[in-house]
Amino acid sequence: MKKFLAVLMILFVSICAGCGNNPEPKPVAKEKQQIEIKKISQDKAMEMLAADPNAKLLDCRFPVDYEMRHIPGAINFPLEAAVAENFEKIPDKNALLITYCGDGNRGGLTAKVLIEKGYTNVYTMGGIIDWTGEVEGTAIDNDSNAENADVEDVDDTEVEENDDGEDDEQ
Repeated sequence: MKKFLAVLMILFVSICAGCGNNPEPKPVAKEKQQIEIKKISQDKAMEMLAADPNAKLLDCRFPVDYEMRHIPGAINFPLEAAVAENFEKIPDKNALLITYCGDGNRGGLTAKVLIEKGYTNVYTMGGIIDWTGEVEGTAIDNDSNAENADVEDVDDTEVEENDDGEDDEQ
């Protein structure tokens, strides 16, 4: 038992000696600077765009969504382009840039990436879901064509009952 206590005491002292102060303190990680995204209303965005001929309205959705419906004059600049640092559509880092997307999330994220990459005049106005102005795109063209077409919504499927009681479509 005495040998066990002696071994236990040596083990305890060894552990305590290993827990001493480290002569070199660990470096403290710098906290990432919080980026503030400036959100503006669509009315304010339209005022700013009208006042600055070099300003750009960036639609941050996927190209297929942009083609279907977008604000006139908007440039398709998906979030993925910003993350991949594909800035050829917006070479001037001091230009007024206003982002939007479907509901505001991707537009805000794109604005954040642009600010992180050194763009200085970036705003977001939310999503096209809240947009009350004009829109253009293939979905709009299809809607106007559908209004002019004679469309019948008829279900002419007949259902007969078999001898076994199950329904068969013909």
